[in-house]
Amino acid sequence: VGDSDKPEIKKHIEDLDVVWGNITALYAQRENNLIQAMEKAMQFHETLDGLLQFLDEAEEYVNNLKPIGSEISIVKQQIEDHKSFKDRVDPHGVEIEALNRQLNELSEITSVDQTALIRNGVNGINKRWDALKQTMNDRQKQLENALLQLGQFEHALNELLVWIKKTQGTFDQIKIIPGDAKLLEIEMAKLKILVNDAQAHQHSIDTINDAGRKLLENDGLIDASSTREKLDNLNKQWQTLQRNLNDKERELDDELVEAQNFATEMQDILSWLSDVDSVVGSTKPVGGLPETATEQLEKFMEVYNEIEANRAI
Repeated sequence: VGDSDKPEIKKHIEDLDVVWGNITALYAQRENNLIQAMEKAMQFHETLDGLLQFLDEAEEYVNNLKPIGSEISIVKQQIEDHKSFKDRVDPHGVEIEALNRQLNELSEITSVDQTALIRNGVNGINKRWDALKQTMNDRQKQLENALLQLGQFEHALNELLVWIKKTQGTFDQIKIIPGDAKLLEIEMAKLKILVNDAQAHQHSIDTINDAGRKLLENDGLIDASSTREKLDNLNKQWQTLQRNLNDKERELDDELVEAQNFATEMQDILSWLSDVDSVVGSTKPVGGLPETATEQLEKFMEVYNEIEANRAI
């Protein structure tokens, strides 16, 4: 090979090195994407299997429930049983939200047909969950009505006060973590459980108020002032709980939107930095020909100017 041809041959070898470097980088990126997709799929199916098992057991429990009792002691025990069952069911609401979130993530990396198939399965679980919660709400109303029909106004009112106190305690544990979208989504799922539960109890609040008004209209009521005071206390705590739930929901919504926007911006920056790094990493040594050196300088200045333009970010 003549000396005059060496710079040209060297340029071709360098070009080949660049192409090979790009191919290996694309392969590594593809491998990483596949690993992430596999991890998401495994996490999705783990959540799915756990919920299917839970729903089977919960539905069996509900189907075997005995009719509402006609004696005070039986109704009170059924109320305690219902509260225990509710305590076991409610935490799975977070898993339901997680499953739907995982579905959305999988839909971005799977085909349309695969997404449709997975979505059908998730929709089935959502319907079963909604049906279970509706059955539980109906059972709650029936038990409260049974108490009132048995003349247990005081007990029914105290049950609602206990529920409000417990719900407020759970509410106080919900934290806002600025900037972390995933943790905010988990906290939002917890709050959604409380919001739905509160909406389901609106009927109970209305019913106990109606029963209380009827008692107060009874001239023979011995302790009317105490009954009125307890009703006022119930309604005050109820309004406070509703206000807290609404305020927290707005706060979480705002923080979640901000965190998601920040995450998107960060991903764009990281992607851009990766592209710049690839360009800089594949930069060849200064060529031996004037035109080659000029071409390389122009490409470098393009990258440099782009970096300067994005420095403010």
